[in-house]
Amino acid sequence: MTPTDMLVAGNLDGAAIGRLNANFEAFTRASKELETAYERLRRRADDVDARLRESNQRVMTKSDELDRVTGHLHGVLDAIPSGVVATDTDGFVVSVNRAAERLLGRPARELVGRDVRVLRGRDGSPLLRLAAADPADVPAERDFESLEGARRRVVSTVSRLADGGRIEVLNDLTEVAHLRTQLNRLDTLAALGEMAAGIAHEVRNPLNGISGFAALLERAFEQGRAGDADTRRCVERIRKGVGDVDAIITSLLMWARPERLSKTRFDLRDLVVDAVAELGVVEGIETVLPSYAVSVDADRTKLRIVLGNLLRNAREAAGEAGRVRIGTHKDGDAPQIVVEDSGPGISAEARARLFVPFATTKPRGTGLGLAIARKLTEVHGGELALRAGSLGGARFVVILPAEGGVA
Repeated sequence: MTPTDMLVAGNLDGAAIGRLNANFEAFTRASKELETAYERLRRRADDVDARLRESNQRVMTKSDELDRVTGHLHGVLDAIPSGVVATDTDGFVVSVNRAAERLLGRPARELVGRDVRVLRGRDGSPLLRLAAADPADVPAERDFESLEGARRRVVSTVSRLADGGRIEVLNDLTEVAHLRTQLNRLDTLAALGEMAAGIAHEVRNPLNGISGFAALLERAFEQGRAGDADTRRCVERIRKGVGDVDAIITSLLMWARPERLSKTRFDLRDLVVDAVAELGVVEGIETVLPSYAVSVDADRTKLRIVLGNLLRNAREAAGEAGRVRIGTHKDGDAPQIVVEDSGPGISAEARARLFVPFATTKPRGTGLGLAIARKLTEVHGGELALRAGSLGGARFVVILPAEGGVA
């Protein structure tokens, strides 16, 4: 029985029956539309779910790849012999490889997450150059004491990362420094044979003079002329000859003997001023000093000898009418002293034997001044270099390790 039949049986009028049929048909259409919408929604949900599963799979795949790459990177970092320490933009340690663990004396788990500025040695000095506000990006060699107290010689380089963090790479030069010391000793021993000829030549000249004047003095005594002018002149010449021999021997011992440093902290600007004053000649000497302090922990006496030798050489090369310029400054963190002159410069032939003992172009020089200057500079862990000068002559540069890194 249809709804209409049911309504007729219930004695409803025709208008009511029409409205009811219309409502029933509308309900039927709405039900079908809902069923269609539901089916579309279900298919869309299935599609979204499928795409979500696909996206999750891609994310998991990328995560696995990232884990593999990260693991590979950590494996590479742990395999290299250089210590690598990385910090974030706030200066907190985010990565430490195995070589850095050995150098620093602590496992990575005790270092990661710590402010690099609180990592300090037993003497209170920063353990890493990353602790500085803006460290120079040039390699710096220095003595290094780990958190366990082990002392090493390291060279480190600081670089900025793309994300704003920084990285410091440390290379252990302890064995290299030891071998360098041994090599220097071997070089010294090898040079002794060559020096023997130079010593004989340099000492023979004043000794011959002493012998000759001693013979004249003996003759004067035999002739009863012990107090005349000639006799006194002979005595002065003998004294001068003995003084020359003593100076040669003193310089030789200074070059040959092992040196120990007696370090104090001082400003290189004061040392430059003292060296110029000790030279005793002010005319023609220009002093160039910065407004800031150039402080070092070094042996003041030995560096004064270095400057004295360089200044005397520059003064002699420039001549009475020439110019000498001496100054100090910092190149990055490394203190430097510069001595240059307006003399004729140094020939290519002389450059090849510049720091060889007894190799000199001076008629009365011993050739030990520059050899001593280089040795005392290297004892400090520095370098004595010859550069092109702006005055036309020679320009010697004493390059000391970065502040806090003087041996």
